[in-house]
Amino acid sequence: MDMWRSVFLKASMLVVMVLLCGSVLIVNAEVVLPLNWTSPTTLNLYDVFMVSASDGWAVGLGGTIIRWNGSSWSNVTSPTPYLLESVFMVSASDGWAVGSGGTIIHWDGSSWSNVTSPTTAALRSVFMVSASDGWAVGYGGTIIRWTGTVWIPEFSTAILMPLLMTLSLVVVVITKTVLKKRKTLFSFF
Repeated sequence: MDMWRSVFLKASMLVVMVLLCGSVLIVNAEVVLPLNWTSPTTLNLYDVFMVSASDGWAVGLGGTIIRWNGSSWSNVTSPTPYLLESVFMVSASDGWAVGSGGTIIHWDGSSWSNVTSPTTAALRSVFMVSASDGWAVGYGGTIIRWTGTVWIPEFSTAILMPLLMTLSLVVVVITKTVLKKRKTLFSFF
């Protein structure tokens, strides 16, 4: 009987210690309510970029753009019906999103607007180094670059090398033809 009494007392003390420690933790802890955000859209979203804890953007199907204000997401007017696959914010007042059909849109701090694109290939990702330097990539090896004023195509080596080889071959053929004609011209004299 004494053995059971000892085990019971030790177990009781353990329970009391756990409860006391738990109470201390509960007293010192902040109350955290479960987070339950709802999306303002049922369309698929493909990318998100957070400028800060209270400013974020997500983009997706049908040109969907939603914005986080620190407590909830809300729809933002989109200038395009096309799929947006990537968003990158340089700052709270400067951002870019890209998508299908070569779609490029820009945030100026108050609204999103379409920007002329040098491609019709679907753009899958955009990354900005600064407000005047950025890149977007997409299908078929598409690479485009923001110069600060305009988006321009960049040629990948897969495209550029065959082009350079072809141009080199043309130069060789022209040179041989010119040299052959010169040789004929000089042998005439």
